[in-house]
Amino acid sequence: MSRRALFATAALLSLGAGPGIARADIVLHDGGVERDRDAAEVVKDRTGVAPKMVLSGDVLAGPTRLLASNATIEQCEGTEIKLKLDDKLDAVMESVLSFELEKAISDLDVLETLLPCASHAVPRATLTRLAFLRGAALFDQGDEAGAKVSMNDALALDPTFEGLRGFPQPHLDLLEAGRGVQVLASARLYSWYREGSIEGLLVDGDELGDPGREGVTLAAGRHLLQTREPGGGLRGMWVRTAGIDAVMVHPGSGRRVWADGGRSEGGELAMRLLLLSEFQGRDGDIHLLRFKGRRVVSAATFPSDGGARVDWAKTKRSGSPAVVEEDEPEDPSTPSGHVAGNEPDREPLQPAPPSAAPPPMGESRVRFAIGGGYQHLQGFDYGMVAADVSLRVVGPLTVTVFARPAYGGQFLVDTGASEPVPGVILLVPFGLGAGIQKPEGPIAPFVFGVFQGAVNQVEPIAGFLAGAAIQGGADFAPGDGPFIVRIEGEAGFVGASDVHTGAAFFGFTGRVWAGVGARF
Repeated sequence: MSRRALFATAALLSLGAGPGIARADIVLHDGGVERDRDAAEVVKDRTGVAPKMVLSGDVLAGPTRLLASNATIEQCEGTEIKLKLDDKLDAVMESVLSFELEKAISDLDVLETLLPCASHAVPRATLTRLAFLRGAALFDQGDEAGAKVSMNDALALDPTFEGLRGFPQPHLDLLEAGRGVQVLASARLYSWYREGSIEGLLVDGDELGDPGREGVTLAAGRHLLQTREPGGGLRGMWVRTAGIDAVMVHPGSGRRVWADGGRSEGGELAMRLLLLSEFQGRDGDIHLLRFKGRRVVSAATFPSDGGARVDWAKTKRSGSPAVVEEDEPEDPSTPSGHVAGNEPDREPLQPAPPSAAPPPMGESRVRFAIGGGYQHLQGFDYGMVAADVSLRVVGPLTVTVFARPAYGGQFLVDTGASEPVPGVILLVPFGLGAGIQKPEGPIAPFVFGVFQGAVNQVEPIAGFLAGAAIQGGADFAPGDGPFIVRIEGEAGFVGASDVHTGAAFFGFTGRVWAGVGARF
């Protein structure tokens, strides 16, 4: 088979993790230093661009352990157990109602430890009941904070849950208090596993389709994830989510993740997790790895912030650091050539500790911006200062408050006979509203619908103006930090009545402004 035919199956994946990344950033092949060179040549011939990273498919078949991002995991540590859950929960319920709280909490601790090892699918109703019982027991013990967490876990499992019969009203009131907040805080969980290693995936007793690419929407709280193995057995884990998109990468599932190539949202999250966790990098770094057979013999990282190349640490069997050879090319776009460093007394390379540079910004929750611009209110023109504060509630849904102090000098008002208005005219529109904004990325467009009002000092219009407006624009983030530049335009109306005739007045409002701010 010719060299070109041999590498026609090389996977060309687009990482999309930072600016300046060309096509064919990542090339996967079947291992070997010579294959490194050959794969890079084929890619350059076909795309005109040398790859930025050349990786062996054997290495990327990992990870060898479960990786998780934006979620905490408690796995089953034992063998499968047949649990009579209904009987055990009935006993716990009796203990709570009879105020044997220590016994109830102890029994719940044991049951929750064993649940991930259950040999059968655990239905959602059972998990909801368990969370409610813990919340009731903790509340009666005086731990109101812990009780709220457990009650919210019950609502995360079943938003329509109204409590269990026989429990006093304070327990039901505590459950109800968390309902409005809990329904909003939801996000998607993606779970990637090696094809053939798992026959199915269940979350809270419900079978999933393709949890890697499509994910499953979960309310923030604790959920039970169970994997069905080829032999029919189940292995489970508690997964706590926090209302932020999360991803799990199971052992050996790297090939599926890289085959997705970031084409799906779940694949993009999984690729990022593999690079940051397995290669100890940051979003946007370029990693250059060399192999001899299946063993890494040399590796370096070119930081996304443009810093100096960082060679990965090589260690001898004794554990003492070894000298890193400097025969790697300094240009990461030319990953060809044999690299020394494969002496028999060397262990496989280990990543050096990550740099102290801050991690890239994830989804921001709060944004603020201040700036200046121009404001028009039918018949009047103002110079304007602008201030915005917004809070992301869930997903792109955002609430905002704003103020627009403006100064317009002296103007003429059409009252039938034009008369100059003495003194300066100050106008301070303010208001609140809601809309959507992209929560992350270098460009975050938004659109909000808002109610607005302002104190009026120009007679004969009444002393307060009220109306509504549409705000639209975008935040531009020049780096991974919190700093943003905002450009915004607004259009709307305000209205009031004539104090003498009672006739209604409606005026068009228009604003454009730019400013700076932060996201966090």
